[in-house]
Amino acid sequence: MSAIRQGIIDPELDIQGVLSLDNARDLADEQNECGPQDATGSGDSFAFASPIVTLTDAAGLFTAAMVGHYVTIAGSTTPANDGTFLVTAQGGTTLSFVNAAGVAEAYAGTWTVAPPLSAKDHIEFNATDRKNIKGTAQHYTDVPTYQRPTAVGTNVPANLTNIASKTLDAFAQVVDVKRTAVTLRPSISGTGSVTLAIADETAVFDDMSFVAGDLDSFITISNSTDADGTYRIKAVTDGQTLELDGLNSATAETADWALEGGLKGVLDATKYTDAVDRTGIPTGDSGEEDETVYDATFVGVLDPVVNAGIVEEDLDPIFGRAYGEEKDPAQTTTNEGTRFFVQLLSGANSVAAVDTTLEIIAGRTGSAASVTNASNNITGLTGMQTEDVGKYITISETAVDGNQRHAKITAFVSATEVTVDGAAFATDANDGSIVWQIGRHPGTLCMFTPQRVRKDNLSETAGRNILTTGIATDAELSNSLARLRDYSGAGVNDTNPALTNTGNFYAFSDIPSPAASDLTEAVNILNQEIGNRDYTGGILSDGQTITASLQALSDSIGSASVVRTIERLSVTIPKNTAHTIPGAQTYTIDGANNGANMDIHWRKQLRDPGPNTVSSNDYEETSTTSFTPYEPVKAGESVNYHIRS
Repeated sequence: MSAIRQGIIDPELDIQGVLSLDNARDLADEQNECGPQDATGSGDSFAFASPIVTLTDAAGLFTAAMVGHYVTIAGSTTPANDGTFLVTAQGGTTLSFVNAAGVAEAYAGTWTVAPPLSAKDHIEFNATDRKNIKGTAQHYTDVPTYQRPTAVGTNVPANLTNIASKTLDAFAQVVDVKRTAVTLRPSISGTGSVTLAIADETAVFDDMSFVAGDLDSFITISNSTDADGTYRIKAVTDGQTLELDGLNSATAETADWALEGGLKGVLDATKYTDAVDRTGIPTGDSGEEDETVYDATFVGVLDPVVNAGIVEEDLDPIFGRAYGEEKDPAQTTTNEGTRFFVQLLSGANSVAAVDTTLEIIAGRTGSAASVTNASNNITGLTGMQTEDVGKYITISETAVDGNQRHAKITAFVSATEVTVDGAAFATDANDGSIVWQIGRHPGTLCMFTPQRVRKDNLSETAGRNILTTGIATDAELSNSLARLRDYSGAGVNDTNPALTNTGNFYAFSDIPSPAASDLTEAVNILNQEIGNRDYTGGILSDGQTITASLQALSDSIGSASVVRTIERLSVTIPKNTAHTIPGAQTYTIDGANNGANMDIHWRKQLRDPGPNTVSSNDYEETSTTSFTPYEPVKAGESVNYHIRS
């Protein structure tokens, strides 16, 4: 007698189950808890005898073995007929199952019969969701891997443990980044006008007037013996004397200089970028990928007027590149990305890019300016307007050192005069022939955030590009808020702009508190004062502007007139006889018999028009040039006509 092995599994399951894999199966099979199909086909009809539904299939595909299996019904006219149900009986071309909600109908949908899901089915395609979770073609394929930006080159399994709370880990985002005095500054240059001291950071500029606001700008020294380079202004001693960070000349001499365009100040970040760690700011310094892949350090520039589109210079787009401390030898830091600046460029985003300068406004230049002694006013200009406040005016060819400058316009005086910032001017021998031109900053840094596009669609370069431009988000937001404040008229830290046009006859004369009004209150008052302009009558039309309404009223009043004519009769006007109005006068007949357009008096009485059948009427308006009295008007009497137009 052979021993009985408890819990033995069927040999088919042991052998066939692990060798015969069925990856054609999908989650729908598992959700329906069905194994491999017995058969499938198109139905003909449903018969219903609650709760039993009988499905007829003329093709005769049903078999007795299907009893106890499950039939799935799809495509019924009545949705309650669809679903998966236990087969209870089979006979010939019919199959019966339980569906208490079933409805009899002609059925041309698809039916499928399959046995219940078994342990063998689970092993054959391994509960399909496993390959779906891994995102692989087979359930037995290795778990995919990815690389984190903090450890480029190290593969990390993309399992639930590693990706939990790190769904954005595949691409870096900027963290702990701040801006320091970030403003765009155009280029201004002088030639042979800077004096360098020996082994000293002091430089004296004879033909420029610097202000405290120039702190942290960059000065480029050229044509010197040993001090050529770009230096940060770390102190403004006076209008001509600066301390340049890192300047160390062995020769006391004069040299050329340029105040660099681009970002005034530096951008600080606590992280840096190298061949392994990509979480920091890509900067073009040390021979890493970002030194030659220019998109990695690309910073776009938006048009400051329309706040959209890339600013162009001579049809070339203006953009910037982020550079680290090795591009600016005057910096004293050691980590590549700890301090860096952005240089404005134009042309192709490649090694062929060139430095860009101030965006000069076309047609805004002249050569007959004057400066006012002991003030900040410039006169002799043309075409100035209030919108020029905040733009820059550059004046040159002055006779006095310090009068030549590039300054922000702080006030509009007239079309020929503005006020600028900086030190007061001195009397200048070249007054009347000073050259001037108006310009503006090329724009502001683009605002892009990593959330703009799907990260699985980004290349590594695209990810680093967004990383670089993302640091400008707050700068652009600040710029937009500044514009909004300018449009609203609010000053810095103002909670409520004060209204000034609040006297009698202004729309805002009834506003409760002009010094603390808000926009909603002002708009409501304006709406109340103007009203809906719902007119009646034929002169004004609904929906007209106030100006159009006033013009229509003016035209109506201006064209209205009353002409009085006195006729002294030399002969009698017989009754019921038409009489022509003298002087070729005409009027418009009033069909309502109210004499709306002409009054007639005789015997010093106002007469009434109308039909002769009414005893109180005196005359008929016969035509546009005559009337007919119902009684004689005798010779020697006076007839007065008042004709309105």
